[in-house]
Amino acid sequence: MQNLPKDPSQFHHAYLVSGTKETSALLVSDLERLGIATRGNPDFVSDFVVSFGVDEAQALILQAATRPVRGDRKYFLVTASSISREAQNSLLKLLEEPTGSSVFFVVVPAARALLPTLRSRMHLLEYRTHDATAITLARTFLSDSFAERIELLKKFADERDTERVMSLLSELERILGSMSRNIAFADGLRAVWRARRHIAAGTASLKMMLEQVALLVPRVKAA
Repeated sequence: MQNLPKDPSQFHHAYLVSGTKETSALLVSDLERLGIATRGNPDFVSDFVVSFGVDEAQALILQAATRPVRGDRKYFLVTASSISREAQNSLLKLLEEPTGSSVFFVVVPAARALLPTLRSRMHLLEYRTHDATAITLARTFLSDSFAERIELLKKFADERDTERVMSLLSELERILGSMSRNIAFADGLRAVWRARRHIAAGTASLKMMLEQVALLVPRVKAA
């Protein structure tokens, strides 16, 4: 984990952040404090999408191919609830040969769910945020019966509320990680990891992955 350099000239060409839109807002504030204009600046491009696919990746590649308008660098902030495997492969090609005039920030709920080859091309930034809603939801989920869990997760799946699902899974990972010496909790933690990885990459049914989490995560009276 790293912090953002105080001197923008020392920025790496690409950064990866685990988080949500709220995390991106913190990142934007930090960039502003470092003297990088994020409003009304043609060299700063920010985009939020629920599912970042090949079309979005190709659009980013085209934007990155253009020269900066005002300064010597362009900054791209991509915030997404999930990035498809195909899009990740496209981004990999972009980041393998950095131009030196573009800096990329990619914010996703589960950074570790991305392809290892893509992660290796980026520096991991740490932004710790406290999502009170996700904390309460995770604790309720852990104490709920299987039927109650299924009812809750079915609502998320029906609404395709990927961002909320990933926030819940992130908090479950944090809680279960502290209990993982117990084999039962370790199995539940692995189920959460699998769900985060597949949901982030769009490689499995959201409903199916959530049902596995509901089934495999042990019930806890208090968390």
